[in-house]
Amino acid sequence: MPQSPHRPSRRRTAVLAAFGLLAAAIEHHHARTLQARTDAADLSDVNRCLGELDAAGRARMREEGVPAPEVRVAYAADMRYVGQAYELEVPITAPVTSERVPEIVTAFHAVHERVYGYARAQQPVEFVNIRAVHTYPLPRPVVTPAARSTGTLADARLGERRAYFGGFAPTAIYERAMLPLGAQLIGPAIVEQSDTTTVIPPGVTALVDDAGNLRLRRS
Repeated sequence: MPQSPHRPSRRRTAVLAAFGLLAAAIEHHHARTLQARTDAADLSDVNRCLGELDAAGRARMREEGVPAPEVRVAYAADMRYVGQAYELEVPITAPVTSERVPEIVTAFHAVHERVYGYARAQQPVEFVNIRAVHTYPLPRPVVTPAARSTGTLADARLGERRAYFGGFAPTAIYERAMLPLGAQLIGPAIVEQSDTTTVIPPGVTALVDDAGNLRLRRS
């Protein structure tokens, strides 16, 4: 059975996943429980926790061979209203000072209202966990454009057969590897290759872009 044009083959999905791994930044996440009301928290404990999380993240980055000056770190706190059973993550800046605590609490109220539609500005708030994310953005991979075929769309055409689209219709069959860049295929058509089959229904046009992808659009 021909594969849906919107469902990539398993091999192609694996290739895209591998490409994403090459393009993604190196990240290390560390967290530690530190439960205390924001109006009574010992900030020296909070900042010591931030420092230990930073040290742990930077140690992991050294193991990865990442240059120390290029490591980025972002901190956050899991926070909730006292008595709640769930938390929300709120970005924070190190070190946490007494002047910054009201700003952190205000940010929590704003996040709570955005997520749940309300905030309780008079209710006490507490820290639950402290988090640190260390990131090193990798250089973006350079995608080489697909080799341009010297042939024409007619050269890529293998023939024609009847296919069912709510009714049988004459359908052009094409060899994917021979499609020239910039070619337009007007459905109904079927594009065959070793690992998948792309079906172009009636009323749909496929464009072979500069990377060799098939971009399907309704006509």
